[in-house]
Amino acid sequence: MVNLLVADEPRRSADRILNRLVQIHQARGGAILRPRQGQVEIWMSVGLSLPAVSALPVRWADHAAELAAGRSVIESGFGLFPAMRGNEMVAALYLAQPESLTALDAAVF
Repeated sequence: MVNLLVADEPRRSADRILNRLVQIHQARGGAILRPRQGQVEIWMSVGLSLPAVSALPVRWADHAAELAAGRSVIESGFGLFPAMRGNEMVAALYLAQPESLTALDAAVF
């Protein structure tokens, strides 16, 4: 399944994976975030409301050290999962209000 999801252009593949993870976990929405010069940008999102988007900077700031160390964060109402290239975090998956979630659930990301 992963080979089919990533067979073509990276952005299209990421969009399919993000939509699938949101669907699997019955989340209200999700995003792929990228760290940029001490800030974070939303590279791609699906189904996020404005309040959910406005909460992202605070959640990122609160958990930046954990994410940079490669540790996932799962709290009531959201999950953040780092994507690492070696020791560097290159992106993070954000799921808003998932029904159920564990760190292993987002391992494909």
